[in-house]
Amino acid sequence: MLPAAILIIGILSRLVWHLPNFSPVYALVLFSGAYLDKRLSIILPVGLMMITDLIIGVYPGIAFTWLGMALIALVGWRLREKRNFKNVAGMSLLASVVFFVVSNLGVWILGRLYPLTLQGLMDCYVMAIPFFKNTLISTVVYSLLLILGYEKVVVRRAVGANGVRQ
Repeated sequence: MLPAAILIIGILSRLVWHLPNFSPVYALVLFSGAYLDKRLSIILPVGLMMITDLIIGVYPGIAFTWLGMALIALVGWRLREKRNFKNVAGMSLLASVVFFVVSNLGVWILGRLYPLTLQGLMDCYVMAIPFFKNTLISTVVYSLLLILGYEKVVVRRAVGANGVRQ
């Protein structure tokens, strides 16, 4: 049930209007890494991106986007043991940075916008900074809401019911 909910929410969040780079997708991927089976936590987000990219449209750097999603799921694995405000906020920040680095490296490697020089790489990252703000804010906010909310409502209730953390 949880993987299906993540997939549906993720697909809808990519297809409905939202502020540029302000969506819950990265938080959902981080959530997947924190709670789902390790293999599924990578397959589900990449599948989510594949489905929506086929609807929205494919683009040259698509493989870097999918790689970024898989890496965010790996970051989420770090939340498996302890999910508190500090850890979730920190891993949300790391997830945003990982995606920023990977996706913009892809833009540069493809060589369509920036020359394949060190200066071109630096220019690529500098020009992407304005887009990073919304990504960072949305990832942190949605991750805190999703993960800490899930902990409070679902996980702690389950612990209270049987005395054992799932």
